[in-house]
Amino acid sequence: MRALIKSDKRIDLTSFVILRNPSDYVPFPDNKLSLIPFPVREIFLNDISHYDLVILLNFDYTKFISPDYLSPLLRHIRAGGALMLIGGENLFSNGNYFKSPLGESLPFRERHGGVFSEDKFFLRASPGHPVTSFISSISELGDVPLKGMSPAAGTAPDAETVLETAEGLPVAAVCGAGKGRIMVLLTNSLWRLFFAGAETSYFYQEFFKNSFAWLTRSPLLDEMSVSGRKNYKIGEELLLRIQLRNAGRSGVTVRHDSPAGPAYLSPVMLSPGLFMVKQRIAEAGRHSLRIAVSGERGVRADKNFIFTAADTGIEDENTSASHSHLRDISRLSLGKYLGSDSFRAADIPSPDGDSVLYRPAMKNYYLLFTALFLLWLWFKENTQ
Repeated sequence: MRALIKSDKRIDLTSFVILRNPSDYVPFPDNKLSLIPFPVREIFLNDISHYDLVILLNFDYTKFISPDYLSPLLRHIRAGGALMLIGGENLFSNGNYFKSPLGESLPFRERHGGVFSEDKFFLRASPGHPVTSFISSISELGDVPLKGMSPAAGTAPDAETVLETAEGLPVAAVCGAGKGRIMVLLTNSLWRLFFAGAETSYFYQEFFKNSFAWLTRSPLLDEMSVSGRKNYKIGEELLLRIQLRNAGRSGVTVRHDSPAGPAYLSPVMLSPGLFMVKQRIAEAGRHSLRIAVSGERGVRADKNFIFTAADTGIEDENTSASHSHLRDISRLSLGKYLGSDSFRAADIPSPDGDSVLYRPAMKNYYLLFTALFLLWLWFKENTQ
């Protein structure tokens, strides 16, 4: 996964690999070792706000830091940061994260007395989440056996499952935390997909790329995009285009808060995933549209679109011609300007004797002469 992240030149990666635990016996003093200590204060206190996404892979924080260090991480997430926890035998050892300041914000709930499972399982992806909506149909995904699962009692009420076993047990789940987002992956064996074949390797790479994009709210993985003008006049028609990333089993509602009060608009589906909203603007002032996309588990995504309407209608616009501009055009094009402000019939030029404006090309005698001349040429060429 580290190589996958580093392959994207837009990502500035800072990574730390812990090679030994504090409890490991080493027959040498620390000052004789080349390993640097884990920079706890620098990461969790000084620099945490500089990271868009923090990934903790099979990391048992109780061996290295105090639970108090996770409080700044939680504040950072709620302010718009992101966290990914990846499982293993150490992740939920003795329920450590569930008992930390992060506990209530995780998408999973603690399984008391649960232990790391070495059982094999097969994977399937949710078609309803933007992380996996475009890759859930890869059939080879269910043919690769995976192994190892951290214990959890199920998902939190506000969480959404992204990956699950063939039996329906959640493997990866996501949830929101304030303005930020959290993903927990209970297994660290997805790497097996990368080496199992071309299709599953593609799934592995796209899954993590999409996960990073979703967690950091990248526009590359927006559930919905909305486009339209920001300024209108009374009498003009509002045109709003709504594009959904995953159109399956989705409903779209549009609430219009205008100076006259709230109302609901009816979006028209132009094609799967593409909707159009049309509405004649009748009130001047600030207008707000709240577009919500709902799925099987309620509202999946929402956006606000704000536009303003001027108090002058399109009928009141000044449609008079810009005579100075038209004069410049005629001068540059070597023409003559005849504007309604200074129009005189005498200014229209009349053809003089030398003007090549008319030729009697359609006169009968002219056509007859031409026909006879052509006939003479034909006889001349064919009678020699």
